[in-house]
Amino acid sequence: MRLAPIRGARKPEVQMSPLIDIIFLLLIFYAVTTQFVADERLKLKLPEAKTAEEGELLYFTGCLPFYDAYFTHLEMDTLNIARDTLRLLNAAGETPVLMANELCCGHDLFWSGDEENAARLAEKNLAAIAARGAKRVVTSCPECAHTLRELYPQLTGKETPFEVLHLSQLLAEKRQAGELKFSRRGGAVTYHDSCRLARQLDVTEAPRETLREVYGDELHEMEHHGKNAVCC
Repeated sequence: MRLAPIRGARKPEVQMSPLIDIIFLLLIFYAVTTQFVADERLKLKLPEAKTAEEGELLYFTGCLPFYDAYFTHLEMDTLNIARDTLRLLNAAGETPVLMANELCCGHDLFWSGDEENAARLAEKNLAAIAARGAKRVVTSCPECAHTLRELYPQLTGKETPFEVLHLSQLLAEKRQAGELKFSRRGGAVTYHDSCRLARQLDVTEAPRETLREVYGDELHEMEHHGKNAVCC
């Protein structure tokens, strides 16, 4: 593996050897599948944010806290995604459960061929979510949404005992119920459909509903969009 250069980011000072690459990957898998970053996850709490220990709606943050803690050389604040999600959930009248003992959903382990350990992660996360009494789980990550909804039943041999929603679906639901409104903003925008969300979960309209409310006719589609969008 080689870290691809990112515009504006500092170049890594050390060139990785193949052996270090392997160790690097193993460390990543260890970190995201243990309690290594539990404290980092709770750092995303905002002073004004409302969260709960137990409840019917749970926010599954995914690996955002790990990315924020590990990839510091890229100078990205990935926790902003989670913080903004909390703001949106609160604005929609929800007080989501936030788990310190949440583990990686297992997406990358599954697709790297390690179904055994992906299944172990699934069982641990299912038990943790059940202990919080959640009936709905919302995530801002398409990969997490797909894994929780589609892969967990495959990995565990049983139906997921809660509803899984991507954030865009919940926002569209709240808007339609009159429980959430967005103010208009100017400027042209476009939307890139992720593979997991569009092609595998069939979620294409929900994100656009919110964008249209905010940007109106300034939402412009790319040549390839929806289920025909090009993979990132």
